[in-house]
Amino acid sequence: MPNHILLINPWIHDFSAYDLWLKPLGLLYIGSALKRHGYKISLIDCLDTHLEEKPYGCGEFPRAEIPKPVVYKNISRKYKRYGITPEEFSARLMSLEQPALICITSIMTYWYPGLFETIQNIRNVFPKTPIALGGIYATLCYEHAVKYSGADYVIKGPGEQTVLEIAAELTGKPNTTTPPTDDKLPYPAYHLYSTRLKSISMITSRGCPFKCTYCASGLLYQGFHQHKPEKVIHEIEYYTIGLGVKDIAFYDDALLINPERHIEPILNLIIARGINKKVRFHTPNGLHIKYITEPLAKKLYQAGFKTIRLGFESSQSRWQEKSSYKTTNDEFRQALSNLKKAGYSSDDIGVYVMVGMPGQTLKEINESIDFVHGCGGHVKIAQYTPIPGTKDFELAVTEYGVNPNEPLLHNKSIYPLKPQNISFKDMESIKDRVKQFTPSSI
Repeated sequence: MPNHILLINPWIHDFSAYDLWLKPLGLLYIGSALKRHGYKISLIDCLDTHLEEKPYGCGEFPRAEIPKPVVYKNISRKYKRYGITPEEFSARLMSLEQPALICITSIMTYWYPGLFETIQNIRNVFPKTPIALGGIYATLCYEHAVKYSGADYVIKGPGEQTVLEIAAELTGKPNTTTPPTDDKLPYPAYHLYSTRLKSISMITSRGCPFKCTYCASGLLYQGFHQHKPEKVIHEIEYYTIGLGVKDIAFYDDALLINPERHIEPILNLIIARGINKKVRFHTPNGLHIKYITEPLAKKLYQAGFKTIRLGFESSQSRWQEKSSYKTTNDEFRQALSNLKKAGYSSDDIGVYVMVGMPGQTLKEINESIDFVHGCGGHVKIAQYTPIPGTKDFELAVTEYGVNPNEPLLHNKSIYPLKPQNISFKDMESIKDRVKQFTPSSI
């Protein structure tokens, strides 16, 4: 049997998409686990391409307009495929030797049409090769993926151990694997990229200790585990020294939790070893505000953290309760002050404000926007999307009539809940209003 396993990051089908250090981390972890066990690994990342490079390694994906799914027929926006062309994808597939297994990942639940098209194209070239599907869509919409994706295996949650078992079964290799702990996982397989990477994303932990009613973190990974600071530093040095990476984005759900045991030692080591002179760091997933003390803000600045995003969500106490009281208005004011004392300007600090949550009013949204601007922060709109398995998803189904069996209706771009007191026009007005106060930046 062949010993070759192919990893694929599929196309995106959506109304809009932008590369904020978007890399298929879960797939790359699987690639490293497979390589460690003696398999030959190849990678096709359909999103490893930019029209034009933007600051810090971000950029616009190439795109082509495609027909809209019937569900979106009344949406007056163009629907597109993002990534490499189908011709290039087919050419890359045909250049490879026959794989024993193809592993494909998934991200947003409502991006599944791009995933399905990718699988169809794979079947045209390798019709008999088994396909294993994992990732966020496969985990949150498991039954939908089993029924419609066309994959031979659908994997829930972290997939390293399951893929190793499938690979052993298909190739006849002895299955001597044991479930790896997070600190024993090899680094994501960024070496598989054929082009030199200027930026990457990474995580220093898995899971989140908070239980926000709209968030799926606890569904994707059970529990909360932080990597040891020394392991994190070794990984960063591998990227900066070994791969020459200039920008690293942390995609942790809870980067600042247990600061004295985690982020503070990491920052101290970054500064002590001069890593901050070689690379810039970014936090697109949002930081927990209550942990940003004045000393920590200074260390973030000294360590070379350039893009600061704060997970504020709302200035209203009832919405802060739904966020497990992760922060308060007073804590937000203090964190913003601490960051500015450390050397950050308002332009460096983006503040996520949630818009469109079930039961949220236009007045509450505008008050939150005004509060953030009044404190000297820049609003980054985070449009709510119903996520299967969360408490708010149940509310979206029962009170707003969201079809629980159609993941396309999770798309934030179509404002899926459409409550009577907030219209599409109101939503566009909110975005326009925010743009007037916020500089054009990543």
